[in-house]
Amino acid sequence: MTEETGLLELTGRGMGGVVCDLNNDGHPDIYVTNDAMANNLWINDGQGRFRDLGPETGTAFGEGGQGVSSMGPFVADVNRNGLIDILVPDMGYSSLMVQIKAGFFMDVTSQSGLALLCGQYTGWGGLLVDLDNDGYVDLFLANGDPHHLYLEDPVIARWDGKSRFLDRARQSGDFFQTKYVGRGAAFADIDNDGDLDLLMFALHGQPRLLRNDGGNTQAWLKVVPVLADTGMVALGATVTVKTGSLTQIQPVLGVNGYLVSNDPRPHFGLGAHTVADTVEIRWPDGQRQTLTQVPANQILRVPGGTKPASPPTGPTPPR
Repeated sequence: MTEETGLLELTGRGMGGVVCDLNNDGHPDIYVTNDAMANNLWINDGQGRFRDLGPETGTAFGEGGQGVSSMGPFVADVNRNGLIDILVPDMGYSSLMVQIKAGFFMDVTSQSGLALLCGQYTGWGGLLVDLDNDGYVDLFLANGDPHHLYLEDPVIARWDGKSRFLDRARQSGDFFQTKYVGRGAAFADIDNDGDLDLLMFALHGQPRLLRNDGGNTQAWLKVVPVLADTGMVALGATVTVKTGSLTQIQPVLGVNGYLVSNDPRPHFGLGAHTVADTVEIRWPDGQRQTLTQVPANQILRVPGGTKPASPPTGPTPPR
């Protein structure tokens, strides 16, 4: 990080970060979570410079204005308003910051039920992914005491489609009846059956792989934008799926969460719909591509994007 870019070396204690176009202007921004101090939201001006707008955007502190011990951030559109929101697990109540207009966030930790679910735990790895394919993200949190390594319950909750997370631990299997010293959490559709599975890392034990059984009873769609020249997943792209009155947006990210990489393929729950009305891909170079009437229950691989310029040709230089 340099003064030339506007990113100065920080003396804080960074615990995690995510690179994502948070204000929907086509340029990737950087959100950094810190231990016991303000978090940073570096906004990209599109000219090669970044400015920390954490306090101005409402993303620097927890709900009460306190500097909490923030862990790794996870970004997703929780309330389906077309703007990316931020989940920050921490040693307090965790934080859910919903973007109500471009570049302005409101902390809804209490209103959403997150404070009640998380207040007695220390959160580390947090996920916001659609586990039942109803079109709305659900919540998973890996919890564990940081100092004395006391065992704690993991949290799993379903978004009610309006404004709150509802506890689903008792309905979600034997795993949630045991306590762990949880740390990282990741997601992937490991068996490509149309629902997302979970992986939790715990101290003093093996990682726990949670296969999702039953999440694919409703319709789903995976949209995989790949670069035409390399076939690699187009990190930095954004996929928007519209089905009926519901609009879902997902960025294609390399890292999202606490010290993990997830399945990079955007996954969309479609509920009872058998067709997505439109699928729009905004490629990393800014180009847009729209598909219509896309059948559900498939992994749709879409090549595109601009190929990089060819290297200059000429005689091979001497070695």
